[in-house]
Amino acid sequence: MAQRNRSRRIVLRHCPAEDDVIELAVDNGWTIARWIPKDEESTATEEIIWDVDGDTQASYVEDSISGSCFVVAFASTPAAAESVATVAGEHLDSYSLDELITAVDVSPGEGPVFALAVMKLAIGAPAEYDKAIFNRILAAIESPIAMDHSAGVTATMFTEWPEFLPVLQRVAATDENQQVRLRAERALNAFANAGIGEA
Repeated sequence: MAQRNRSRRIVLRHCPAEDDVIELAVDNGWTIARWIPKDEESTATEEIIWDVDGDTQASYVEDSISGSCFVVAFASTPAAAESVATVAGEHLDSYSLDELITAVDVSPGEGPVFALAVMKLAIGAPAEYDKAIFNRILAAIESPIAMDHSAGVTATMFTEWPEFLPVLQRVAATDENQQVRLRAERALNAFANAGIGEA
């Protein structure tokens, strides 16, 4: 593929959801291109990649960081990628973007519930910058609650939005918590590896 445009990620209500996604792939004639199993002795993610057509692929991912499963498509045009995501969203038990936003809005201060909600929102966010979602993740990063703060930093890695770079640079340089500083550095490295900013 000359250019890979990413669709929005379809966040699934249940994880794992491998059987459901495989059934969708079979029903739509997708062919497996690669299966990357999870290493039970590590925190690696599991991923199944299908060829949808000549220039479009769909991936099912079990993400170990957030404990979430999602489907995402890549194609030579944004429209082609999004059309596959639409099929997945219509046929799989998944969250709408509004539901992901609401889950964050109703759970501040609720420990793991809020932390997971923030990461799920980041996963399901549009590929393009969205100010309202940015502000919700930023609020988590600026939270005085340690778990919320850490989850907000982690969530930035799912967005691929350069608007988070100065925030992450500040956290990496000044945060009182060494683990959070390291997490911000990993996020900056992930952005750099994706060609977004510099580590």
